[in-house]
Amino acid sequence: MYEEKIRPYLNDIVKLRAKKLTTKEIASHLGIEEHDLTLAIQEKDELYNAWYKGESYLIELLENALYRAAMGHMVEEEEIIETTNFKGQKSTITKVKKKFVQSVPAAIRALEVVHNRRWTNIDKVSNEIEIILPKELLEYSE
Repeated sequence: MYEEKIRPYLNDIVKLRAKKLTTKEIASHLGIEEHDLTLAIQEKDELYNAWYKGESYLIELLENALYRAAMGHMVEEEEIIETTNFKGQKSTITKVKKKFVQSVPAAIRALEVVHNRRWTNIDKVSNEIEIILPKELLEYSE
């Protein structure tokens, strides 16, 4: 079963894992039982490596996205203005605006991860709002 239903699709498995599909979803995609896939992951090194390569790839994509959001990036916005002169002739003017976009929550999260000795999340339970402060300010937060 492994040689026919799993091994030819190792590259697909990496991509499916990077999309964060579950073991059950990937097994269904391959046309096998989830239990068989789980056993094969434990027994076959190349499948095990493909399985975790997909997860590592997803983590890398998320880290890169977080970095770009935290550091900000340039965004171009295009504005098209149509005008009509006194003779009824139409003309179009295109204006391109550039702005710097940065996500403050992403920057804070990045600080929490990168420099966790100084930054900490003081609201570990609530999923609504996270308050993150430098650790030396924690005593003043309550």
